Amino acid sequence: MAPPETCRELESLADEVICLHTPPGFSAVGQFYRDFAQTTDAEVRACLDRAHDPEA
Repeated sequence: MAPPETCRELESLADEVICLHTPPGFSAVGQFYRDFAQTTDAEVRACLDRAHDPEA
């Protein structure tokens, strides 16, 4: 999902661009989700820690 103009711009830079939906009134990805809560810094750090040490 992206604004139509962004998909057009990416098409000039890539071999192939697949965008399932390009709504004309696009302003943010979050407008298309019921719950698009922000990820906290603590959640990001925990994910990075697990990626660095999968047994953690």
